[in-house]
Amino acid sequence: VFVCASVHLNMNFDLWICLVTVLTLRWATTDAERTVEVLAVAGTKVLLPCEMSLENNPILILWYKKGHGTPIYTLDARGRDHLVHWQDETYTQKNIFFKTQSPSGLLFDQVRASDEGEYRCRIDFKSLPTRNTKINFTVIVPPDRPVIVDHKGQTVESVLGPYNEGTTVRITCLAHKGHPKPRLTWWRENALLDSTYSVTSSGTVKNELTIQRLKRSDLDSVFTCQAANNNVTVPASRSVKLDVNFEPEEVKILGISRPLSAGKSYELQCQSLGSRPPAIFTWWLNGVEIPSEEYSVTEDGSIAKTVVKITPSSEDTSKSITCRAENPFFPGLVLQDSWILDIQYVPVASLKVTPPPEAITVSQQVLFECIVSSNPRVYRIQWRHNGQFLSHNTSAGILMFNRTLVLRDITREQSGIYTCVASNIEGDGESNLVSLKVKSMPVCKPLQKTVYNVARGEEVSVACEVDGYPEVSKFQWEYKGRNFPAGQFSSEPFRSVLKYRPMTELDYGTVTCVAENSVGQQVVPCSYRLNPAGRPDSLSNCTVGNVSETSLRLNCDKGFNGGLPQFFIMEVFNSSNSAIVTNVTSTIPTFFLNDMDPGSKLEVSLYAVNSMGRSPPLVLHLQTLKPKERASTQKTVIPLTSLSVLISVAAGVLCIIAVCTVILFKLKRKPKKSKRRDTPEVDEPDVLPDYRETFCQELQEKIQEKQMYFQEDLKNVYVITTMKSHSIGMKPKALSSSEDEETFRTIDPPPEFSEDSVVTPLLNTRGQIISHLKHGSDVI
Repeated sequence: VFVCASVHLNMNFDLWICLVTVLTLRWATTDAERTVEVLAVAGTKVLLPCEMSLENNPILILWYKKGHGTPIYTLDARGRDHLVHWQDETYTQKNIFFKTQSPSGLLFDQVRASDEGEYRCRIDFKSLPTRNTKINFTVIVPPDRPVIVDHKGQTVESVLGPYNEGTTVRITCLAHKGHPKPRLTWWRENALLDSTYSVTSSGTVKNELTIQRLKRSDLDSVFTCQAANNNVTVPASRSVKLDVNFEPEEVKILGISRPLSAGKSYELQCQSLGSRPPAIFTWWLNGVEIPSEEYSVTEDGSIAKTVVKITPSSEDTSKSITCRAENPFFPGLVLQDSWILDIQYVPVASLKVTPPPEAITVSQQVLFECIVSSNPRVYRIQWRHNGQFLSHNTSAGILMFNRTLVLRDITREQSGIYTCVASNIEGDGESNLVSLKVKSMPVCKPLQKTVYNVARGEEVSVACEVDGYPEVSKFQWEYKGRNFPAGQFSSEPFRSVLKYRPMTELDYGTVTCVAENSVGQQVVPCSYRLNPAGRPDSLSNCTVGNVSETSLRLNCDKGFNGGLPQFFIMEVFNSSNSAIVTNVTSTIPTFFLNDMDPGSKLEVSLYAVNSMGRSPPLVLHLQTLKPKERASTQKTVIPLTSLSVLISVAAGVLCIIAVCTVILFKLKRKPKKSKRRDTPEVDEPDVLPDYRETFCQELQEKIQEKQMYFQEDLKNVYVITTMKSHSIGMKPKALSSSEDEETFRTIDPPPEFSEDSVVTPLLNTRGQIISHLKHGSDVI
């Protein structure tokens, strides 16, 4: 204040005031600013400190992140008596909140890797200098489980090898993720083997382990690779068990070599020790392989035995039979034992395929070569695919030349097991199995569900299944040209499930699924139809049968099920007091009522039910027989259309009778003419019958014969008509108008029928037809 006053009239007054002001602000900022280092593991809760006290009356708190030009979070009390929270819209999903209680700061509920960076907290007070805090926030992302690959770069999951005894093994541990870069270490059991690692140009951390000259003691050793980048979380690790192949140590033909009789069968046993996996035996006759009959291995796999059955002949004298034991993982190493005998044998075949089975794709040419050893010579080579013999077929691209099979333009359907069968006079010898997996683009799996019925707002799981080789690497779902996001469906090697919820009519239709593997993308998509589903329709055309004093049967026609499985419910009430009698659920629209009181008046409500709800009720009013009623007077409910058919047939019969009557009348009035001969002949009668007259007479006789049956049937007819709403049966209690009463008129069977009775058709106001017979009419 003193300086300002002394230079009040000086020309440099404004300049000195500015200098004093700048120096003051710089001192305040420097004094209030500090730097804090914060370290956190991704996925945990963390507080970025910014010290404050509400007693100091903060009026504005601003949070900045380096690289973001504007504040990401503010608390503002300017012009208010409380702090108002605000955060940038890009951070609304990060669950951050400024905690004003001590310790105060910006609280992250769940830290992400993207939250790492430099933050600055600025607090403006009402009467104190502004305070700034810089926070260097580091987020640790723990590494994923490391990956172990062999010297070929192939991933090893749980078993390493097998490797041959005496070889040197090199395996590499890789860590692709983690921040900061993890440390990789190799362990055998609990012993540290190697802690050296390096980072490649792509950012992958690797550690290579070399195991020198494998021994038998190395079998089943466990090697573990650990990845760690912090002291908080447990290191990620992956372990593999070492599998080692052993050379066979000994092979011997059991027993004593002795002379063999020609034409007599003998069994020879050969034993091998120390091989892992157990040795493969071959029997040889003068350097030519013959098939063995039996093969056995002890539980620990250390001893293997083989048996060969031979029937020597005189020509086999001085020939050598040899048992060889070899491990296929040690090519060229064979142990053998020999006896001198004579034998013939069936061919031994070996199958070779080019290119290798694991590298074959669709449309390639595949060559099979059948290598055969035989004594005597082979006279036929046959080829099998999945156990079925193949035939030469040029148009299908199957070509056979001597011991070679060529498959041109191979297809996915030609995948499977291939063998060659060599034959001589001793029998047939089949080669080793060659499994061929043809790589192809995915195709839709047959016989899968393609139609889904779903209601609005209901979520449906649509499953897409495909075939192909190798496994599918990517699925894509589409609806009306729009791709579904990856989060809406799950993916498995050959199956994907889409979660879909139609909300409007426009959401129904066809969704398609396309799969892709290393060969290419599926050409023809898999299509699935989504149809709307709803409640089922009501039952209809109900008929009552087997009516007695205490029971009856009710059978109805089911309607549309709403696109979903349905079942049926019958509720039975006492018509006099509306008390419920029974409740029946059935999978078919047929119901049985038993143990009823004679003459019971019942109100029956029928429903069809599915997962969307139940149909409008179908209400029937029924009554069991009274004790005085006979079973023969039992009422049968039939559809009105059936009675109409009977009436139509009766009317047609009456017309036929009228026509026949006119024909007969004219024939009787016509004068008869006949020609007589001197000598009558049996083959040519004097009078020829008039077949028109005969036809009408026979028709009339049939009508009279069936008349009684038609009359008897009408005695048991009981018609239930349909009300304008949904009820069928006797008049419901709710009806009061004369029109509705007339609609629900019940037609009781006539008290009696006689041949003299004449009843004309009647029509009621709803088009009901009550038809009776005229005298002499019937149904054929």
